[in-house]
Amino acid sequence: MENTKERTVVTVKMTLSRWLKADERLAEVLKEIASRINESSNLRIERILGPTQCETMAKQIQAYKADIQTFCRLQDERIRIRSEVAARNAANGVNLKLATVSMLQQRVEVLKKILQQQVPDMIALEEFREIIEKKRNQPIGFTTPPERDDDEDFMVGLEDSNLFKPFVSHGGYGKNGVAIRILSSEEVDQLKAQVQSTELEIFELKNEVAESNIELLAIDIPVEVAGYFKKI
Repeated sequence: MENTKERTVVTVKMTLSRWLKADERLAEVLKEIASRINESSNLRIERILGPTQCETMAKQIQAYKADIQTFCRLQDERIRIRSEVAARNAANGVNLKLATVSMLQQRVEVLKKILQQQVPDMIALEEFREIIEKKRNQPIGFTTPPERDDDEDFMVGLEDSNLFKPFVSHGGYGKNGVAIRILSSEEVDQLKAQVQSTELEIFELKNEVAESNIELLAIDIPVEVAGYFKKI
């Protein structure tokens, strides 16, 4: 912290992350002042006051007006600090990086859920069709396979077929239906690789944001405002 010639303003040099804490501190102070202003707004006299009591009330009025001025001044300084921090963050692309991280995290969440839904007893649609055709063409004794016009009746009989038993499980045909494999093993591997690469990209972006947060930023601050930063 370096004093200027006027000694009413000091140059405060802190990391961006500390400036964010300074902003939070000013927000707390503004909340306290606003509370005092609200409590002091309703000033009433219910009886005759002596000279000392009048003096006390006069001081209360002065303090009330001073709080209003302080509140507005601190707000102005807070806006200026946030503007300086925002400008540096914009130069470093922090907001874009944080937005990108948020979207990539959503992508990872969706892809991981897809991967979790891949279960061993899934079968491909073409494999399912082959099973149906094999059942349809399976001879019954020495007779030819009967012709069926009602696929629903046929599927009821297929449920108990030995040809279908390898695929019957808690997630297979029957109570919960057949789990159809939508993605091939190659596509599943591609999704796994995409999750890994996306998580690495998220990690790198977060590191870049963290590095930006430790950059130093110097801002000229009134002495009375800088005094609030002692508690951060």
